[in-house]
This record gives sequence, C-alpha cells and structure tokens, in this order.
Amino acid sequence: MSVLIVCLVAGLAGAPAPEIIDADTVWTAADSPWIVAGAVRVEAGAQLVIEPGVRVELAAGAELTIAGELVARGTADAPITFTGADTAEGKARWLSIRFEDESTDARFVALDEYASGSVLEHCVLEHGTRAVRTEASSPYIALSTFQFNETELSVDPAGGPAIYVGEGSAPRIVRCLFQDNRAELISWGGAIYAEHSSPIIADNTFINNEGSYGGAIATDTVGSPMVGNTFDGNTSVSDGGAVSLLSSTTAFLNNVVTGNDAFYDGGGVHVCRTCDPHAHPFFMDNTIVENVAGSEAGGLGAAFIRGLADNNIHDNKSGEGTMDFGWFNDFEGDYPDWVRHPALGRNWWGTADASVVDANIFDGADDEDMGTVSFAGHLDAPVTTPTPRVAIVTERIRYTLADEPMKVHLTLYNPGPERRVDLLVLVQYEDGPPTYFAGPIEGHDVVLADGVYTMTMPEGSVLFATITQPPFEAGRPATWAVWHALMTDHDSGERLGEQCSSRAELGEEAD
Repeated sequence: MSVLIVCLVAGLAGAPAPEIIDADTVWTAADSPWIVAGAVRVEAGAQLVIEPGVRVELAAGAELTIAGELVARGTADAPITFTGADTAEGKARWLSIRFEDESTDARFVALDEYASGSVLEHCVLEHGTRAVRTEASSPYIALSTFQFNETELSVDPAGGPAIYVGEGSAPRIVRCLFQDNRAELISWGGAIYAEHSSPIIADNTFINNEGSYGGAIATDTVGSPMVGNTFDGNTSVSDGGAVSLLSSTTAFLNNVVTGNDAFYDGGGVHVCRTCDPHAHPFFMDNTIVENVAGSEAGGLGAAFIRGLADNNIHDNKSGEGTMDFGWFNDFEGDYPDWVRHPALGRNWWGTADASVVDANIFDGADDEDMGTVSFAGHLDAPVTTPTPRVAIVTERIRYTLADEPMKVHLTLYNPGPERRVDLLVLVQYEDGPPTYFAGPIEGHDVVLADGVYTMTMPEGSVLFATITQPPFEAGRPATWAVWHALMTDHDSGERLGEQCSSRAELGEEAD
C-alpha cells in the first residue's frame, strides 16, 4: 500500500527522474514536470534528450551529472526550465548540471555552427548553487537565461554561480542572459568563473550580478577571448565591477562595459597586479564608460597589459574624482621598458584635450613608484565600428627554462559579414630572422599552403587556438622572442585590422 501511495503522489507531482540513465532516454513535454529528487547520472554512452517546453524541478542539493550526452534544445517559444522545487521556504537551492570529462563534447561545422554533442540551448537555469559545472568538458551553451543562482561559502572553489568552467574545459557560451546571480564572499565571478580553461564567451548580456572578484566574470589562467558582450549594473565588493582577469591573456574585444561598480579597483575591468603568471590581456574596440570604483581606477585598472587600442574609455569615476585608466606597475628593475612603460595610444578618452586625458589617467606621473604609460596619438573622436581582429599572445611574459614549451594563444574575430581570410604567423628570436610558423591549428577547418593559413570566418564568428613552440634551446644566446600575426581578406588582399605582435623575454634576467 505504501508503494502505491508513493507512486500516486509521484504521478500527481510529475515524472520522477531515475537515478541512473544508462540507455538513450527522452524527457517528454507530455510528462513534464520532471522531478529530480537527488543525484541523477547519465552514464557514458547514453544520451538524455529533453524536449522543448519541459520543466525540470530539482530538490535541494539535487544534481544532474552528465558522463554521456545531454541534448537540451528548447525554442524561444518553448524554453526548457531547470528550477528549484517549491518548498515552504521558497525555491529549493539545487546543485548543478555537471558535465564530467567523459561527457560528449559539442561539435561544430563552419567554425561555430552547432552540429552535435552536449548542448543547452534556449534553456532557463535558475535557483542553482552552480547551475552548470564543466570538468574537462566542452558543451555548447547558447541563447539561455541564468538567473537567481547563488554560490555558498561551502562550495569549492567559491564563485561562478551560473557557470563554473573547470580545468581543461572549452565550452562555447554565446548569446545568453545572466542576471541577478550572486557569488558569496570570498568568491570569483558573480556569474561565471573559469580557471585553467578555454571558454569562448561571446555576445552575452550580464546584468545585476555580484561577486567578490569580478561582478560578472572572473578568469584565472585563461587565454581564450571575450567578445561582443554587454555588462551593465554588475557589482564587485572587491575588484572588477564587471570583469576580473587573474593570470589571463584574454583578447577582450568589442565589449560594452557601462554602469558597473567595484569597491576598490576596476569599476569596469580589473587586471590582477600580483598574480603569477601575470595577467596581460589585449583590449580593443571596447566601450568602458560610466563605471565606478571606490578608491582606484573607475574604468580599467592594470599593471600588465599587451595592448589597448581603439577603445572608448571615459566618464569613469573613482571616489570623488574621475579615473578612466589606472596603471599600477611598480616592478622596477624586474622587467624591461616595454612591460613597465608601454605605449598605448589610439583610444578615445571622451575629449581631444590632452590635458584632460592626462588628468583622468593614473600612472607614474602621479606616483613615482609606478611605471608610466604613453598615450600619444589618442583619438579625437569615438570609435563606432568594430574591426576584424587577430590577437596573438604568449602565455607568459618571461620563460626561464630552456626547452620549456611556449604556449601562444591565437584569437581571430570577425564582427562583420562572412569572409574568407588568410592568416600569416611569424616568430622571430633575437639571434635570427623572422620565420613562418606552420604548425597545426587544431580543431578548425584551416588550409595551410606556403606558410599561409586560409579559413572561412562566418559573420560574428570567433576562432581560438593554442599553438606551441619551444622558446629557446640550451646555450642559445637569444634573450627574447616576438610572435607576429596578420590577417587579410583572401579575395582582395586587404589587411583586416592591425598586425598584432607579442614579445616574450627568455632567461632569468631581462634586458
């Protein structure tokens, strides 16, 4: 009799999810809602398909673990909802959809068109502790809404209540909405936290998220790009109102960062000053406007940077005054001039008056312990149209061990119409001429001929790859290496964006 009662109750409440899914299974809309009462696991080799319009209700502490394949593809009119079960105290706080290493990664054609594999598309994920967790796995996450997710202090690592991207993962996170997510103190990333991984984060919107380091996003040892995102009204109780970059070499391209707030530094974006290895990202074609920091840089704060060009950065506040850019490099004697005193021109600072620009920038002119930055050649009008870009950067500023592999991160971004492009990559050591790099660019439909890579870049597409080459050999006299990348239109030969260069020091002491 007790079994019958349980079955009747379950039938009234919805369809109970089995603890183990070891064969291909469909959660139908006709049986919705599906009830996840505890731990549910999709085994390797099995596929779970969730139909559009399904509602998945998860109990407190419940988790859906994917060792096989999850295909959750809703539609704009019939999204799939993952939410906490209703309780007397409100919505239950469930754990995660966790993609394990064995799970089936998403696969793509035409560079970024989803073909198969694990996917969350047109989904709503709310009231989770960490709604999605990837562990050396790479699902496709698109057109979805993450809201009201909140990490707790007991969660390790703290942060990333919407998405935690774990070591070795490379998900594509595109065209999603992240709103009202919160990471408890002390934490990283009010919506997304990525560490030792390669997520592509593109064309998303982040609103009213809160974290300790990075109100919306924090990354640690990440070289992959953030492009085309919008950040508005995010808050950090420490650094990086929108984004905090720790030990990361991200290409930060064509993002809009407005109205964010940090208690200390980087009301818009914070680049970690003391991390090892140092964060040294590229910033191009961004709008960083009307952000606020409590005491330091209202717009962008950094101590290491690879490039800052064609950005609109103005009207950012710090305390009682204006500070659009803060340069906090106090590593005198540790690095050569190109690191400590960079030339970062070609930006619009809200005015053509050089004295006003200087007044809104903090560097060695304001504190003699800091390095100085040259902003000669600043723009006299706003940047309005993003440009196709190639960014190339060595993972470290200095390599000290002979034959230590030099990881080089390569990003191509095409914000305009589809085009066929050619890419030239060169590497030059101090003791030799530039030479073609002709190694593989893994995982992409790339043709290599005569030292030139050719590929098709669809509209709004991003290519990211990591290429590797030993930096120097034992006894070799070179003390530096420079990588160069240039992208051109295959049909016209027109240069697309600027040539990008990235230098690395070799050996214990820099010149």
